[in-house]
Amino acid sequence: MSELRILVVRPDAIGDVVLIIPLLNTLKRSLPEAKIYTLQQEYTEMLMKNHPAVEDVILDWKHKGKADGLKGFLSYAGYLKSFKFDMVILPYLDGYYALLTALAAIPVRIGDSNKVFLSPLLTHAVKQNFRNIIRHEVEQNIDLFVRYKERHNQPFVIDHTMDLFVDPEDDLKLDRLLADNGWSGEQLIGIHPASGGGNRAWLPEKYALLIRMIHAETNMRVVITGSGKREEALIRDICMAADDNIINLSNKTTLPLLKALAKKTVVYVGTDTGPTHIAAALKTPVVCISPTKFVKPLRWGPWKVLNRVVGHPEKCLLVCYPYKCSRIDCLESISVEEAFNAVKEMVFLVEDGRKGIDIKKNIRYWFVNSMNILFYISEYDSGFNRIVEYIKTLCSGKVTVHIICSGNKVSEQVHKRLLEVDKACNDFVSLNVIPEYRIAKLIRYISSNDINVIHLSPLKYKVFWIYVIRQITALKLYCPPMIYSFNDEISNYDELIDRYIQEFSLYYN
Repeated sequence: MSELRILVVRPDAIGDVVLIIPLLNTLKRSLPEAKIYTLQQEYTEMLMKNHPAVEDVILDWKHKGKADGLKGFLSYAGYLKSFKFDMVILPYLDGYYALLTALAAIPVRIGDSNKVFLSPLLTHAVKQNFRNIIRHEVEQNIDLFVRYKERHNQPFVIDHTMDLFVDPEDDLKLDRLLADNGWSGEQLIGIHPASGGGNRAWLPEKYALLIRMIHAETNMRVVITGSGKREEALIRDICMAADDNIINLSNKTTLPLLKALAKKTVVYVGTDTGPTHIAAALKTPVVCISPTKFVKPLRWGPWKVLNRVVGHPEKCLLVCYPYKCSRIDCLESISVEEAFNAVKEMVFLVEDGRKGIDIKKNIRYWFVNSMNILFYISEYDSGFNRIVEYIKTLCSGKVTVHIICSGNKVSEQVHKRLLEVDKACNDFVSLNVIPEYRIAKLIRYISSNDINVIHLSPLKYKVFWIYVIRQITALKLYCPPMIYSFNDEISNYDELIDRYIQEFSLYYN
């Protein structure tokens, strides 16, 4: 019997490649005799080159310019066919690679069934619930393989391990590079101020003030990284506004040296981009500057590592589209002090010997930074007492709650009741009046506040909310809201959040 050969396609950014590592480990644990290959861009090659789960890295011809035109594309398909792969998994699925792997005659081709126009090019289209933001990108990747195995009643072993490896020689090279740039052996805080494009980068003047604060109030030094002319210019501006104590490694690190640096730093600071995911994979605590509503920590947070998320996306009252937005509401809302406090907290936990992380607790923490919950009250009745208990419990965990009432009279009763129960709720509750017939205003509110869960009291208009409000907001939101109401007794915050997580996952399965 010939050995099983598997190809995993991920020809995009550094962070996306890092987040397939648990999928690769799951494949290796489930099929230990298999030879696993990855298809990547050349600039990400060294991430997987020496990973124990990976037999070899195939460099993508498309991005190298070797597959131009029909002839080049067919040659590329023939090249992949020569490997005699038995299976391909496509976490990165678009028409080009779906057709390429089909022409390469790979017998088992697994991808997301939600891409209905590409499904005919797959042999096994399995459902990947991208709108289920409760499931991290790591879990979404693993789901492709697991759902295929489940469909065929075959055994599998899930391995959530996130692991990268640094060559000891690269540690030595990094020490020499740091020394050449003024390092005298101090502990290091890494900062990568640019964004890969999925999220927005924090303001350079804010980074400069953060660096000044780190240097003034700690014995650590900041080392700053970036690549390319645009990032080099950004870092130059930050350095000019900060101080001359920064170690500037802009355009001076290869990918292996960036891994060595991420491993060496005490804490790494940046958006949810490649270097922060590298740091997380190397067990370095991460402070994730996450300004926008569009990118949620529950989906893209630093996986299985100590982390803090800093951001106030609720401060922006627009529908979020970070790729084109030029306003700085969400960026301005993040204070330097809270970013510095997050860095200090991570440093303290490291010095205190904390290495591991409680995943369940971390998911609850991400929930607070990701989810927006709305209660729509059309009648003030005895059922509202149960809702008050939910709101109190959510507020105890500092979850921002939105309440919309159908009229002023209901709003006055709701406000009075909240004050009677717990005045502290006012710090986390936004109370508004919008009648249900004001459909455009309702949709605008839900979309601009990125509402993820809507509770109705009472439930008699549920069909209207599901088939009108939800369907229209789906055109504007990455994740349209779950219309739901549970009436169980909830005894504490952790139990309530766990219930939300469970119900949200079921809703999108």
